[in-house]
Parts: sequence; structure tokens; C-alpha cells
Amino acid sequence: MAVFFKSSRIGTIEQEIGRHEDGSILRGEHDIYKRIKEDCGKSDLNWYVWYDLNLPIPYRSKSELQIDFLLICEKGAIILEVKGGKINILDGRYYWEDKGKLTPMKESPFRQAHDYQFALLQHRVLNGDQLFVNYAVAFPHYEMKKTNLHDDLDQSFWLWDKTLQDDPNESIADFFVDILEETRSSSTKQYYIKDLSENDLKLIIDTLSPTLEDKGRYAESSLSEVLNWLHIGNLDILEGLAKNKRILIEGGPGTGKTTMAKAFVKKHKGAKGLYLCHNILLAKKMERDLFLEKLTNCEVFTYGRFLDSLGFSGKQSITHEDLSGINNHKIYDFIIIDEAQDIIDKGIDIILNSFTTGFGNGLETGAYLVFYDIEQGYNSNYRRLESVVDDLQRYAAHYKLNENKRIITNRQLVKIANDFLQLESNNEYIKYIKELSAKNIPNLMVQLTDSTKTLSMAFRNAISKSDDKKNTVVLVHSDFKHKPASKDDHSMTLYDALSCKPGTHILDEKDVENPDLSSIPFTSILKYKGLETNKVILVIPYELITNNIRNFLFEVYVGFTRAMMELHVIVHKTDY
Repeated sequence: MAVFFKSSRIGTIEQEIGRHEDGSILRGEHDIYKRIKEDCGKSDLNWYVWYDLNLPIPYRSKSELQIDFLLICEKGAIILEVKGGKINILDGRYYWEDKGKLTPMKESPFRQAHDYQFALLQHRVLNGDQLFVNYAVAFPHYEMKKTNLHDDLDQSFWLWDKTLQDDPNESIADFFVDILEETRSSSTKQYYIKDLSENDLKLIIDTLSPTLEDKGRYAESSLSEVLNWLHIGNLDILEGLAKNKRILIEGGPGTGKTTMAKAFVKKHKGAKGLYLCHNILLAKKMERDLFLEKLTNCEVFTYGRFLDSLGFSGKQSITHEDLSGINNHKIYDFIIIDEAQDIIDKGIDIILNSFTTGFGNGLETGAYLVFYDIEQGYNSNYRRLESVVDDLQRYAAHYKLNENKRIITNRQLVKIANDFLQLESNNEYIKYIKELSAKNIPNLMVQLTDSTKTLSMAFRNAISKSDDKKNTVVLVHSDFKHKPASKDDHSMTLYDALSCKPGTHILDEKDVENPDLSSIPFTSILKYKGLETNKVILVIPYELITNNIRNFLFEVYVGFTRAMMELHVIVHKTDY
């Protein structure tokens, strides 16, 4: 059918060949290039060919790899290592021979090609779940019938030598096809046996073509660079997860989920990513952090705004039928879902399946990183979040983070917060609040108020005592949105009345980008999910107002876990 040379270096070979007639490696590459051009052009298949790929991908003791030729057709991909000139082999060691002098090669060309294959798959340059990958070696100027007298060690099946090169009846395209068909037929993955359709092949090539020669795309930052950027001392788990394409990570407050998400983007700064979460403030903070680090490869959206960008304005979830109407949507190298408990049951599986691969099998073959905490899932009981997580676990590696990475103060606050989730009734909640107010717990102040006047005084004192406005936030329980400001004033809610107090301002997404340092940001507990700061001024009801007890306590739990160093809790019992 046809051969398509994708590399910009092809013209360079033909220009340089006149200066290298001495049997050098370049001469061998040129002779193989001509054979590929001729034979693949006559093949019944379409072939896509890249020449001289230099990728900053570490393998074994090297920091980068150089691939002579990469060829892709509907049967799969071949990584071709070419050695020109006269080749010799002694005791399993390969040599170049020139006028009787032997110069040892640094390693076996078969081992070299095999390592390239492994590196490309491990670093996700090629997706082995979609494209079968193998390798071949070419000695176009030297005849070699066997590479080893022992049949089990002989690798001549993968070798294109001078005998084949000089025979006009042989086809290097057929040679590559034989390797792919023979080796994939013995693969344990049955779907490898099927050829790619022309549309599937074109999708792979269209995705691969603009990026293969972008050296920054596959260069991974060193672990030390990531650690320095995050200002933390240990991220072993990130390195340990690097080899997995599909990952679910469960972890409570303070276990470093969002920090790890940022580290993942940093580590894969050359790849095209998508970050999704539910909370607009969390999304804006992540977007800001990545912008400051010039990590423009990862798009950041709330899930709702991402659906808006697809044309589903106002929708909070998506179905297979919805997505079937979209043509030519983006494909991402990886997708990160942060605080997934908020959106995991709203069609996230459909997004992962469709946007990490163009074949609609992204759950099985795509690359994604999903962070979640069932305890922080609003209405988690009847939303059956555990069931949705179980479905994803069929495709992904699952890890659980148990260690709170924050300082000891936060660990104590998280422990107290967990106690709220164990309570069963409003009476148990009131009892526990009274116990906390009577205890002397470092960096935790629990203050009870029982009138509009005492609430105002407590709130004003808490604001005035906060010197570090940049690292302080006021969080108010949403039940107060359903309570009048006072028994005499029903024109606004208690929540609205507090938001108007001097020394505070409403926290919105613009404040994340350009913080107002003149006053303390004010918002609801739920809008601050996924975020944390040094000090939190938390205003919660003394008793249940409108919510059911589970949602009521859940919101208290979230509020307690937002403070990293200091928590001032004002517990208000209305007198009306």
C-alpha cells in the first residue's frame, strides 16, 4: 500500500550518505532505509516509519535511548536496531571487524533492541495494551545464520542479515510481519491476536506523530526535583507507583493525596494530562500551583465545567448516550481525579474509558490516577460509593495511604474529627461537643455561644486574634443557611449575617489567584473540601437544624480536618 516517513531526519540521511562510504553505522542505516522505503512501499499494509529517535528515557545505566527505526503497521510496532559494517561474534560478545581488528560493542544489539522495547512500554511512549510491540536487528553488510549454537539461545529469528538484504525476492516488510504475527500469536493476552483496523491505526499514529520527537514529553523529572518542589522528605510511594498505568489511592485527610497529584503532573511534565475535581476552589488552587511551575501540559477543570466544555452545560453527570454524540474529542496521556468521592458516581468511569484512549477501553488500557476518601463523600451511604470504587478496582492497582503527613497538631484534629463520624444521634453530638469544650487540647479551642450577641462577640474576637490573614479561613456550617440571623431579623440567614462581619470577605475563585490579604476569607465548609490552611475559624451549630444526622456530622468532620495547625471552633446554640 504505502510507507509514510514521519521523521524530520529522513532527508538528513540522504544528504550525509555521500560523506560516509566506509561501511560506517550510518551507511548501514541508509541501506536499511532504502530497503524499508522500497519493500514497505510494495507491502499490502500501510507502514509508518520514524528514524533516529532520541528520547530522554532512562534504561539500565543510560539516561536516554536512541532508536534507529520505529515502524508501525496494523500488525503492531517494530523497534529496529541497525549495525552496519562487518560484524563478528566471539563467546557471545559482538564486535565490529575492520581489517582484522575487532572493536567490541558495548552490548548485544539484540539486548539493546529488547531494552528499547521495554523502555518504550514502561514509560508509556507506546501503549502495549493497544499496540503489540516487538523488535528486530539488522546486519545489512554481514551474513550470520545463527547467533548461538544453542537453539534456545539463538536469536536469528529477529535478524535481518546480508543474505536477506541482497536477495531481491526477500521483503523486509514481510520479515517484520512474520516477527509480529509469530510472537503475538503466543502472547498470553488474546486481544493481541487481532489486527488493528485502519481507523484504529490512524488514531494511534495521529496521537503519536506530533509528540515522538518532542524530547520534553517523555523526560521525567528526577525524584529529588519533585521532592524539592513539594518541600517534603519522602515520596517513595510516588516512585513505586510509577510503573502502574491505572491507580486508585484511598487516603484520609492529611495523607498527601493532592500533593501526590501535583507530584505526578510534575514527574510527567512532557505528557498531556487532565486534572478533574468537584470543588472550584481546589481546582483553581491546583491550576495556580501548576501555572507557577510552568506545568502547562495538564488542563485543570472542575467536573461540571469539564462537562460544560463538552457541550453539556449545566449537567453534573454524564451517560454513555451523552458521550456517543461527541466526535473527535481530546485524548489525554493521563487523567487525574482528585477528591473523587464527590464525583465518582457521576460518569467518571465513562470519562476514563473514552478520554484516555480513542478505542473506548480506557478503563482497561488507559492511564489514570484516582484519589478518594469514602469518609469525605457527601451522602456516601445512599450513593453507594463503595460499589463504584469496587468496579474501578477491577482495572486498577489499589493503594491505601494510612499515614498523616502533616504535623502532630493536625493528626490530633483528624483523630477528633473521626470521632464525630462514630456518633449516632444529636444527643451524642451535643455530649461530645461539651466534652471537647471542657478539655484543654493544644491548638484547639471550642467555645459555646447561646445568643446572637455572644456569637458576634466570639466571632469578632476570633477574627481580631488572627494575625496571619493569608493562612487563616472562616468556615461556616451550611445548616446556618437555613436559620434566620436572629429571632427579630428574618431578612437574612445567620450564615449571611456572619459573612458581612468586618474583617472577612467572601472567598471565591478569584481570591485564589489574587488573594485579598486585608481580611480573612469566608466560605462554607463544603466549598473548602480538599483544601487546608494553618488556622481555621469554624462556626458550627450546637444541634441539628435541617440536615439529617449523617450529613450534619459529615460536614463537621470536614471542617475539623481543614486546619493544619490551629482550630478555633465556635459552637452556636440559637436562642430562638
